[in-house]
Amino acid sequence: AEAAAAPEGLDGVVRAIVAGREVAGNKALVAWFTTTKASTLTAQTAKEALAQTLPPYLVPSIVHHLDAFPLLANGKVDHAALPLQPKTTTTTTQEAMTPEQAALAQIWAEALGVPKVGLDDSFLDLGGDSLSSLQVIVRMQQKGIPDTVARGILQGRTIRELAAGTTASTCSFAVYHDGP
Repeated sequence: AEAAAAPEGLDGVVRAIVAGREVAGNKALVAWFTTTKASTLTAQTAKEALAQTLPPYLVPSIVHHLDAFPLLANGKVDHAALPLQPKTTTTTTQEAMTPEQAALAQIWAEALGVPKVGLDDSFLDLGGDSLSSLQVIVRMQQKGIPDTVARGILQGRTIRELAAGTTASTCSFAVYHDGP
C-alpha cells in the first residue's frame, strides 16, 4: 500500500499505478504515472524522489511517465497495454575492467535479463528488486563474495562500488582464514 500511494504524492502527479509484474523472467515492481502539463517530473526524477521516501525494496524497479493511460472501451485503464520494459536497457557507462567487476557484471546481467551492465549502473536502476537481489546474492556467495558486499545491491550501489568492496573484503577474509 505504501509503494502504491507514494507516486501520487509526488508534485505534479495526476494519477499513478504501481503493480508487480514479470519482466525478463523476474518479478518487478513497476510504476506508471501521468502529470500535469506544467510538471517537469520525469521517470528518472520520480524514481529518485521515491528512493528518498521509500525503503529500497519498495522503490519501483521500473518507472514510466505516460502522457495518458491506455484505456479500454469502457474507460478503465488497460493494464495489459501498460509498458513493462524501461525505454532503454543498455548501459551507457564504462564496461567492467577487473575480474571482480566482470564477475559481478555477468551475475547482474544474467539475473536481470539485460545484455550488459556497466560499472556505474545501479542494480535498482536496471530493474533489480528484492526478489532478483536474492538470486544475485546467492550467485555472489557461490563465487565466494562476502555477504557484506553482496547486500550492497539493495542500497543501489554500483558494480564499481561493490567490486572495490569485494577486493577489500576478500583480502581481509583470506587473512582471517589463513592467519595463525
